[in-house]
Amino acid sequence: MRGQRPHQTMSGHDTAVWHTVRINDLIDRGNIDECPRVTTTFAPMDASEHVFAQGPFGLFNFEAMGDGSYVHSSGAVFATGGAAAAFAGAFTIAQALGNRQRKRVVRAAAQPRWRQIDAGSLWVSSHGVHFATAMKYYSWAYSAIDALELISPGTIRFEGRSLNGPISWVLESDWAELAFTLWARSRHPNHPQFVSRAWVPAGWRERVIAGGYALP
Repeated sequence: MRGQRPHQTMSGHDTAVWHTVRINDLIDRGNIDECPRVTTTFAPMDASEHVFAQGPFGLFNFEAMGDGSYVHSSGAVFATGGAAAAFAGAFTIAQALGNRQRKRVVRAAAQPRWRQIDAGSLWVSSHGVHFATAMKYYSWAYSAIDALELISPGTIRFEGRSLNGPISWVLESDWAELAFTLWARSRHPNHPQFVSRAWVPAGWRERVIAGGYALP
């Protein structure tokens, strides 16, 4: 129809937030069974577990790439004659520059930073989060996560208790907000980001409306 504004396609993250808002609304109304269930090949944590969504993820740990040590190059050059002596001098200078460069690389690697440690498929459920990579499958029940916060759209940081001790990881996923809200309902319903609905990204409502979509 002439003059009708075409719908704009929402990003994958905006679409995931749309479903997250709808899922939380249905839970508030006591209509959780209206949410479609995602089928899985892994066994549920509990017979009542409801898997809501699936998508890709990236997992990050705060760690150093190296221990700060490096191997000093001390190769020797034997030369005779003027040209050979000049070559030997140039080699020595290059060797010193190479050692300094290696030192800088090693020092940089020794500085802790957020490094990706895993990537693959993520499932978010009423009971926890499930991860599957090319090499392994593992899961985190909400009961094992003691603290969680949304640090940017599609990104959460959480602290928990693993079989190998405490962890502090960052999870990037379009479904990060869903994981946050379901964890908050289970463990910390008075979480300030949950109570204030600060988990809804700034400008999200405007983007949904501008795209011609109905708010859930």
